Amino acid sequence: MYSEPPNPESEIQKKIEAYTNTKLQFTWVPASTYKEKVNATIASGELPMAILVTNNKDSNIVSAVESGMFWEVGPYLKDYPFLSKMNKDTLNNTSVNGKIYGLFRESDLVTHQSNKSAHI
Repeated sequence: MYSEPPNPESEIQKKIEAYTNTKLQFTWVPASTYKEKVNATIASGELPMAILVTNNKDSNIVSAVESGMFWEVGPYLKDYPFLSKMNKDTLNNTSVNGKIYGLFRESDLVTHQSNKSAHI
């Protein structure tokens, strides 16, 4: 989590939007209130196309997955060369009921054993 929101007019965002032919819209939430915002977003039923989940084993996340609020992305990973090379053990550890609903933030497993967040 970062203290300053990204600039929507940044060169990197413009390049990503041009490359993907999309218009990105980010909702910036301070780290101090992030978990509450995620819970409120799930409760509202108005999920964005992508959301950062810092612990996909939280009961509210598992319940949301089981109720169909998230798409299973596991079967699609093989279609993308970079994503198909993601660490299989880590993917399995971030799965819910044996299925992949998000992508983990890859980091050095030796120095960041506690980083178990996933984007779903």
